[in-house]
Amino acid sequence: MRRCVSCLALAGALAIGSVSIASAGPILYSQPATFLPTAGSAYTSEIATDLGGTVFQVWDNFVLAAGGYIGAVTWQGIYVNDLGATFVDATSFDVRFYADAAGAPGAQLYNASFPVGDTHQTFVGTQSWFGNDSPVFNYEVSLPAAFTAAAGTQYWLSIVAHSPTFRPVWAWTAGTGGNDSSVQDLVLDAAPPYLVGQDRAFTLVPEPASLALLSMGLFALRARAKNRKH
Repeated sequence: MRRCVSCLALAGALAIGSVSIASAGPILYSQPATFLPTAGSAYTSEIATDLGGTVFQVWDNFVLAAGGYIGAVTWQGIYVNDLGATFVDATSFDVRFYADAAGAPGAQLYNASFPVGDTHQTFVGTQSWFGNDSPVFNYEVSLPAAFTAAAGTQYWLSIVAHSPTFRPVWAWTAGTGGNDSSVQDLVLDAAPPYLVGQDRAFTLVPEPASLALLSMGLFALRARAKNRKH
């Protein structure tokens, strides 16, 4: 949870793992994953059919100092095999953006749902959890429409898994580069959302049109510099 001033850093150096969307060009914001190989926190963010709907939801905030059009998102998660289950059961994921309300998630501004087959779910390793090896995956999606983030404005990103059963639990893994906290809500009770330790792992990538404009701008600057030499 931090401000990102520039989108010119190479995503290959900052993105979560090796993902084609993020490595294709510049990024707007990144909190790289820290969960492997030493582990860290992972917090459940899941809608489970067998429990009647959303069980837990997790948010992490971000600010784009210069603003931008977010066209793709990457993140990382783990299927927590606390009962020794070995299957992976999420059927889809929601990518949601929220306004800020006095330092907490406010009104939902954007929601896009993706079948798991469209998230490029990629196995990246296992982590021991409750005495069982739990699989860790990277994800990436291109948004159907860009989310417009105003300059200097705080927003909240939430990644929510849809599963037929609560177990194995899907949890959003830790990242770094923010203010070392995120927010979780146990939706089944009436208590408000609460702070949890560590940032969540995610990367925000510009929409293709923004990348094209950026490339044109860099080309123009290069051409101007070349002309000055002559």
